[in-house]
Amino acid sequence: MNQPAHETKDTALGSVLIIDNEQADRARYCEILANYKDIFTEIIEASGAREALELIALHEPICCLLEYELDDGKALNFLKTLKSQFAHQTPAVIAISKHDTVDVAKEMLKAGAQDYLLKSEITARTLLRTIQYAIETVQLQQQMLALAHNDPLTGLLNRGLFMDRLTHTVLSAQRYGQECALLYIDIDHFKEINDRYGHEVGDAVLRTYATRLQSTCRKTDHCGRLGGDELVVLLPQITQHDALKVAGIVLKMLKEPIEIDGLQIDAAPSIGLAHCPTTTTDPEELLRQADDALYQAKKDGKSKFRHYTNSYQEAFDRASELKSELPEAIGRGELSLSYQKILRTCDSSLRGVEALCRWPHTKYDIGTDEIIQWVRDLRVEAGFNAWLFERAVAEFAHINPKETARNVADCTLTVNVSLTKANGSSIIDQISEYVERMSIAPQQIELDLSENDLARLPDRGRDFVHRLSATGFITALDNFGQGKFVLSDLLDLPIDVLKIQPFKRTEERVSAEKVKYLTGILKMAEALEKTVLVKGIETQSQWELVKTLGVNFGQGYFLGKPEEMTSARVIDLQQAG
Repeated sequence: MNQPAHETKDTALGSVLIIDNEQADRARYCEILANYKDIFTEIIEASGAREALELIALHEPICCLLEYELDDGKALNFLKTLKSQFAHQTPAVIAISKHDTVDVAKEMLKAGAQDYLLKSEITARTLLRTIQYAIETVQLQQQMLALAHNDPLTGLLNRGLFMDRLTHTVLSAQRYGQECALLYIDIDHFKEINDRYGHEVGDAVLRTYATRLQSTCRKTDHCGRLGGDELVVLLPQITQHDALKVAGIVLKMLKEPIEIDGLQIDAAPSIGLAHCPTTTTDPEELLRQADDALYQAKKDGKSKFRHYTNSYQEAFDRASELKSELPEAIGRGELSLSYQKILRTCDSSLRGVEALCRWPHTKYDIGTDEIIQWVRDLRVEAGFNAWLFERAVAEFAHINPKETARNVADCTLTVNVSLTKANGSSIIDQISEYVERMSIAPQQIELDLSENDLARLPDRGRDFVHRLSATGFITALDNFGQGKFVLSDLLDLPIDVLKIQPFKRTEERVSAEKVKYLTGILKMAEALEKTVLVKGIETQSQWELVKTLGVNFGQGYFLGKPEEMTSARVIDLQQAG
């Protein structure tokens, strides 16, 4: 047969699958298509529907020629199965029949075929043109669906379509006794990335995340964007054990630095995982559970993944109850302060005390870190800071009378500061007012800042630290080395104290690596003319080590538990050292 003239550019489109009972008809179509090897990369044959579905999964053809009558089921049934099993990559379908009836054509087109041909009218030209048109039709349909169902920035499923897929997958799993899992992903410090580098860089980070997710997940998985930096991955037909493995792989892959226009962006994620039917068989509840697990991952230090367990519900209910009560508790003055001693390592004398917030609650035991986090979540920093500064300075004044011994008169008060976009100036004004009112020197007040606050608000944070230092306050960087702070920024900031917490609870034997770490921190601090405080000292051996290494200050339960500033405590502090 002579090769017909091409009616398209010589661009390879993909493979074609011929589905026909009759071997003679398949041979005829193969002979025609063989003339277009530069367009169709492979010609595949199937004699029935079952074989065809297997070949579609294996070869992913771009078009199928489908005989209307099949020995193992009508073509209509095949089209329904095709749409169900290959919803995200359904090939173009051209129905072929020897019956010249309008009803058959309508039936096939309504079921999902892109076109209809009579066997008696097939020529090389008509077959090629029909295949091309069918492929173009499918591509256009896919583009329209993408606009309606995909997030325009990342190309991932949008919230509406993802929730539809989630509902279908969970209900299907329940019906057929299957399992599925959901990953809820949030980019740590994403707002800080936008603030520091601009929204174009933030968008590029999201697109990189989307690309990495799609390259890592299976074709049967569903990746979506719920909004902002909240991404989700639905994993059908997977055990909890395997889902945990996938979460670990995704976390490792997404933690890799991202390079954008010469910038290296560290944009690690936190991930929450929930599994069906282990903890629920309800789609919306599965999403909420994954979100709760994500919250736990962030609470545990971020850049981690956590999977939801039933105990999370109790913790969630507890946190919700307490957060709803906190603003009124602050207003009613129900919070109190305890103070923990800070000692000099050179002679074990009292260097100062740190004010730690307490909430005496009738139902729950509440930690300081929890209160601070809820204050941030509820955005009630203004009222909380005003109470904290006034109470701490007033109580500190009672252990700092002019006539007391030198070690108390030189005592410092440490207060933790939660920095936001709006409160930098108000913090300095408030603490300055209270210090002046109680006749306390600014040099006796140490304000602890978190690395993440300074990284999140680099310009405002830098200005804030400089203003604190100019006012005379001591500045400290809390939990140094555990946040997103850029080390080189230390060269530009008047930070006086670096606070580190290298020990695990009740750690008796300290490894050689940890000694090297402490030694390195001390050498760096000395070179930068900064002092070092080690927190969390809970054993005699830990205290002896920090003294031997030349750490400046120590704090922890071994040296003294947090206690209220009663008259008895004032006497004890005056005698400290």
